[in-house]
Amino acid sequence: MYKLNKPILLNNTKLLFLSMMISSIIMASTTNSWMNLWMMMEINLLAFIPILSNNNMLNSESSMKYFLIQSIASMILLMSIIFMWTNNKLTIKISTPINLTLMMKLGSAPFHFWFIQMVEKMNMINLMILSTLQKIIPMTAMMYMNQTTNLYLMILLNTTIGSINGINQTSLFKIISYSSINHIGWMMAAMTINQNSWKLYFLCYLIMMSSMTSMFHTLKMNTLPQLINSKNNKMIMLLFSMNLLSMGGLPPMMGFIPKWMIILHMTMNMNFLILSIMMMTSIITLYFYIKIIYSMILMNNTKMKWTKSYKQNMLNSMNLMQIMLSVWLMITMNMMFFM
Repeated sequence: MYKLNKPILLNNTKLLFLSMMISSIIMASTTNSWMNLWMMMEINLLAFIPILSNNNMLNSESSMKYFLIQSIASMILLMSIIFMWTNNKLTIKISTPINLTLMMKLGSAPFHFWFIQMVEKMNMINLMILSTLQKIIPMTAMMYMNQTTNLYLMILLNTTIGSINGINQTSLFKIISYSSINHIGWMMAAMTINQNSWKLYFLCYLIMMSSMTSMFHTLKMNTLPQLINSKNNKMIMLLFSMNLLSMGGLPPMMGFIPKWMIILHMTMNMNFLILSIMMMTSIITLYFYIKIIYSMILMNNTKMKWTKSYKQNMLNSMNLMQIMLSVWLMITMNMMFFM
């Protein structure tokens, strides 16, 4: 009798749910109806839960927490949409709970506690999906709101909390999570410009996050001491450093390019106070990434251990792609602003 291989069956099932999740994101990005947007959010939630959970009890606990938080936020959002329909307009009383529920769904500050607790109990690939793809629909809904004043408050909260709380963390999961919260603030700033600016920032962030989490997942690193004490070769150390500096937004790395675009726009609009706070928090984020690199170099300056060639080739390819995209984006941005 023919028996199905369980790992293959599991992978096929997760691939199906991943396809559902991506389809819901695409449909949500193209809809003009709040009710359709809410439905796509729910399909997205139901598709992500099986991806998040497996036989591990810790992952099952994470998926249950995620389901409860998202369900509460969805109920409040649905009630707000119904009230908006009955009034035939978006008033301040209705827009406030909508904004709060979207922030809760995003894991945005000050509703970020569930997000930080969850990430410790998942693997790097799930963290990457949660920090990138799962943010698209709520941020699309925020763009529909078109309320710049509320966005500026959210920007300040996310950039400040994300940078300050990430300083003394030893878990790579938490460092990435707080960095993600900081990037949410910058993405919201991109939303105040136009939709294309937000898309550009998100694309750069997606590439950086995918590259960094793939490296950590491939080399099985979860904590800062593991990274610092690892005896990888010089090329791997260089690739790690480039990824971390790019996430921190150091010029001319990829992470700096969308931030540069936002800085130029906010300077032209005279938003100097908010821009100053954002830049200071970005420097704090860059500081704790540089501190990691410095510790890593000090611990690895004597003995170097060569890793398997296929891992090194894969990591080299990912970083080469990131460098090429950085150069292309630099040239494009110069043409946009100075021609």
